[in-house]
Amino acid sequence: MVIAILLLAIFFAITMGGSGITPSFAAEYGSGAISRKWASVLFGCFVILGAYLIGWRVSKTIAKGFIDPIILNTPNVLILFVAVSTGLLISNLMHIPPSTSQTTIFGLVGLGLANTGVKWGIFYKVMPLWLLLPFSALIITFLIGKFAYPKLVKLLDKKFHKSVKFWDILTSCYTAFSIGSNNVANAAGPLIACAILTNNKAVFLLAPFFGIGGYLLGLGNLNSVGKKITDLDLISAAIISLVTGTLLISASLIGLPQSLVQLNAFAIFGFSLSIGKICKKTTRKAFILWAIIPLYSFCVAYLLSRVYQAVQGQDLVNASLQYLTRLS
Repeated sequence: MVIAILLLAIFFAITMGGSGITPSFAAEYGSGAISRKWASVLFGCFVILGAYLIGWRVSKTIAKGFIDPIILNTPNVLILFVAVSTGLLISNLMHIPPSTSQTTIFGLVGLGLANTGVKWGIFYKVMPLWLLLPFSALIITFLIGKFAYPKLVKLLDKKFHKSVKFWDILTSCYTAFSIGSNNVANAAGPLIACAILTNNKAVFLLAPFFGIGGYLLGLGNLNSVGKKITDLDLISAAIISLVTGTLLISASLIGLPQSLVQLNAFAIFGFSLSIGKICKKTTRKAFILWAIIPLYSFCVAYLLSRVYQAVQGQDLVNASLQYLTRLS
């Protein structure tokens, strides 16, 4: 069972990489600043760095904050990874990056309800942030796009055109670092909770698979967000990366899981609105999947946990009947 959990955790990391590369490099990929291959390499390296330096805070929250840690035994962790990783895979195959943090937390809540161990208090902190931070990203990038962006284009095109691409890639790496600081915990936290791995071992096992997942599964997501929602140049891409990365690192420093996919998409929405270019069809599809995939994770985790309890209970009944038969 432990081997199965580790394999599913790796698969989970790959699916998270497929969605996570989008908020890091979709803007830069859409603007033509970097290829998919180099985006995957840089993404994987900086995810490892962010997870190692800051990620332990969010790992602790995932492991102990949402449900009673005793619930996260090996069978339930296995159920959690099945529920969450299949949900993320479905979303990646539909070329819309899902919220890995929300999908994981809804899976945890499903387990908690099935085992009567949900800690509802933390949701009073998390839920406002899930609303506040994405809309903050939208408002900030809308204002920058409306008032500062035209002046920046004139200034940078004339004086710093050659260095724009370098700084653009650097801001993408900054965003990848922020993903490592927050989203690796979705896979590492359950492993820590059931004492399969320590935090550092979980980070160095799982984080490299984010880069692999970004390369294998990320192309459709990169195209959807980086090219179909709006057309981005190098300057706008750097602005979006800086805004979303900073907001996510702020959440990581206080140990609260947050969806960078949504932060990035809302930042792109805000910037697109300011310049009047946005794809309504792709945007609508993203919002629908952001609602469905966490609910899918919740339902699968709850149902599988209840089925496991029923099977265990049936085994107990059979054992009791056999014992009574022997006594008689």
